[in-house]
Amino acid sequence: MEERITVNQDPSSASAATKDSVNMLGVAAWLLCALFYFYQYMLRSAPSVIVPELTGALGLTTLGISALLGMYYYTYSPVSLVGGAVLDLYGAKYSIPVGIVMVACGCLLFGSGNQLYTSLGRLL
Repeated sequence: MEERITVNQDPSSASAATKDSVNMLGVAAWLLCALFYFYQYMLRSAPSVIVPELTGALGLTTLGISALLGMYYYTYSPVSLVGGAVLDLYGAKYSIPVGIVMVACGCLLFGSGNQLYTSLGRLL
């Protein structure tokens, strides 16, 4: 008796459930990244709204507040270049969670009330 083994080489024969689950994971990952980007955008622009409160809480002059708010932009360009290289090298699976943790640590430091920690948080 001759036993015959056939291999299905038709790429469209994958189960519909597998395609749907992979597609839904991609959509969920995209939505999570979009939500994080929106949150990061709010963090970038929010301190400009609370300048009087920051001045009173940290005891800074107008020059000190402008230096504090400008710290974000001191690191923005260099870190975006490094971030793009890291994203190309390691992929989104590893680099995006690290970025989320860095932003979370920066938020905690910014809300500390200490002038040095607030500056470090703004840099992150």
